[in-house]
Amino acid sequence: MNSIKQLLLLSLLIIFKLNTLAQTYSISGKVVDFESHEPLINVTVHSHDSNKGIYTNDYGYYSLILPKGKHQLSYSFVGYGEILKAIDLQTDTIINIALKPGELLQTVEVTANQNSRLVAELGAIRLNPQLIEESAIIFGEADLIKYAQQMPGVQGGHEGFSGMHVRGGSHDQNLILLDGVPVYNINHFFGLFSVFHPGVIKSATLYKSNIPARYRGGVSSVLDVRLREGNLQKYTGEIAIGLISSKINIEGPIKKDTASFLFAYRRTYLDLFTRPLAAATGSNVSVGYFFHDLNAKVNYVFSPKSRLYLSTYIGKDAFFMKNKESVQTDDVDYVINQKSDLGWGNITGVMRWNYIYSNQLFSNFTFSVSHFDFDNSNLTSENTSDGDKKIDNNYSSGIEELATAIDFDYFLAHDHYLRFGIKLRGRRFNPGIESMHYNYQNDIELNSTVSNAKVTALQYAVYIEDEWEVTGEIKASIGLNINGFYTDSVSYNYLEPRLAINWQIAEKVALMGSYNYLHQYLHLVTNSGLGMPTDLWVPSTKRIPPVSVSQPSLGISWQILPKVHLNMDAYYKSMHNVTEYRMEYLLEEDQKDWQNKLVSGNGKSYGIEILLEKSGQKTNAWLSYTLSKSTRTFEELNQGKPFPYVYDRRHIFNVNLTHEFNDHIKLNAYWVFRSGRFATFETNSYMPYSPFPTGNETVDYYGQMNNLQYPNYHRLDLSLMLEKEKKRGVRTWKIGLYNAYSQVNPFIVEYDSSMNRFNKIGIFPILPFISYHFKF
Repeated sequence: MNSIKQLLLLSLLIIFKLNTLAQTYSISGKVVDFESHEPLINVTVHSHDSNKGIYTNDYGYYSLILPKGKHQLSYSFVGYGEILKAIDLQTDTIINIALKPGELLQTVEVTANQNSRLVAELGAIRLNPQLIEESAIIFGEADLIKYAQQMPGVQGGHEGFSGMHVRGGSHDQNLILLDGVPVYNINHFFGLFSVFHPGVIKSATLYKSNIPARYRGGVSSVLDVRLREGNLQKYTGEIAIGLISSKINIEGPIKKDTASFLFAYRRTYLDLFTRPLAAATGSNVSVGYFFHDLNAKVNYVFSPKSRLYLSTYIGKDAFFMKNKESVQTDDVDYVINQKSDLGWGNITGVMRWNYIYSNQLFSNFTFSVSHFDFDNSNLTSENTSDGDKKIDNNYSSGIEELATAIDFDYFLAHDHYLRFGIKLRGRRFNPGIESMHYNYQNDIELNSTVSNAKVTALQYAVYIEDEWEVTGEIKASIGLNINGFYTDSVSYNYLEPRLAINWQIAEKVALMGSYNYLHQYLHLVTNSGLGMPTDLWVPSTKRIPPVSVSQPSLGISWQILPKVHLNMDAYYKSMHNVTEYRMEYLLEEDQKDWQNKLVSGNGKSYGIEILLEKSGQKTNAWLSYTLSKSTRTFEELNQGKPFPYVYDRRHIFNVNLTHEFNDHIKLNAYWVFRSGRFATFETNSYMPYSPFPTGNETVDYYGQMNNLQYPNYHRLDLSLMLEKEKKRGVRTWKIGLYNAYSQVNPFIVEYDSSMNRFNKIGIFPILPFISYHFKF
């Protein structure tokens, strides 16, 4: 009996001890910038004694579950000084932290093997906004997309343009988000620049693999761009004047610590030069182009638990041409007036409301709109002695979207961080309306309109993610996205699993693996490869099914030396239902239904990516290398045989070096080498047999698709920043050279089959630039 009592007492003691050991509390709060009080995204919050860690979310909130007792916490973020804090955790505790800007630590932050991270994200790259602004870009205009092209696995399209092709995917397979809202055309100036104003970017994360389940769409990549919320403490801003554009951004408190605003505007002024130039030379032709865009944002703090954000983006490109010509003949005098207008633009708007239900449950409600439209008009009028004639042609296309979402972050325990939510989206597609009005002497009047029917589509997505710390060395991210797409003619529903594992095999070495299975319901009908505004967004239909992608990836992250880091990724991407133009499309001028222009096929892409970084107090450098292969296969093209994808570039090197000579002078050098892209050229010609010879007419012979490769591409960019503190702010001159050794890189290539050589036509020789910036 005594033994039973002793056993029962021992059991109670064990249960009590286990309960004491299992007793945990939460440490939660927000991490903000010390000067502006703006929330900071992806700050690492780490408990050194328990080796547990978490990131701040997209709104600067964190919650870390730790055992009762004493802990040493660290708060660290790239470009900011680290804060250490000792606490004795006896109850749920709120700790808000303000980090001060400090040393710029790394060129790019690749999620890696740091113990302070809950899960390292394979294939994710966080692009540093400060270094984007410092990079040497064409005409001196810093550009986020061109900077992203320097990352391994990412390449641009044509020379100097802002397209983005990721791991063998086309540019429509990228989901581009601005404050959580899709942007359907990211190009200004026919693709030379993107819509992102670098001066107001808060964070930019590019996912190439292990795309989290909370993202829906974008089977090749997701680029999530967040703009600053506005300074809650004081008024700050920047004025910049460049060779082709100027910009201004200003932000500050509406009510200190309660409400803030952000306003940014930029405009090119090429049209201001071309008009007077045409007048001065006496030309009858007047040509002009400009773009402008605006970002505006309001941030209101209702309480420590409730905050509202309102933001909008408005961008517009406009190209125009006018021509007046007088023609005299024996019988009639003509006065011909021609006017052409080309315009395209994006409008986005979003309302976001954050609410913290408890120390462990964070919510975000979103309501958003996105609109893209393209318009082209051509008016020709002839005034003659016999009468007047007028022909008016108009073409328009576009896409409209209305969406809502509710997202939750639930910090379940120290080893489980849950994200879940639901997203609803409605779209209306305008695949193209073409109209013509013909009027002759006000007597004969003809009108015609040709239109593809507008299509309405509904889409839903329900997702859940769990970042799970399996052991101290093994961490996993498990996600599932359940989604569906509905139009008048068809419906699709899919389950998309997402999985990533990080295994810390040594103190400074981690192995990582991921698998994604993704679908995309949108297609971009294009034949330019430039991302031109004439490209059409169209939905999946019965005849054109969704694109599906399966992609496993493996990687290693190795801290070779304290300031030298190596990342290597290998991937294999299998693509189904990718689209391509029919070969006979160009001969079918009367073909109006866009579905008849396309064929569906398969593709595959595989490769190895390397990123080597060296960080330092004065010098930061990195080198990226991509070895890859990408092919396409269509039953109706190339006799059903595989052929190289147009952007199948075997080798891509990027080298970026930044050196700070002192507090006032900084140099940036960037060199790129890419294998030439592929294109289809005639390789021979022959005289067709005919029983009735008609002369010397020949027929071109092409062989297979994408049968020849462009010459290799390489160039060097240099930029120098000269900073000086003034009484009311900081003045910066940026001077530099694009294509410093004036390499003739091909924009257009003509292949001379008789001489077996390429005739290259380049459009960007060495281009000097200079710009003036003043921050206050």
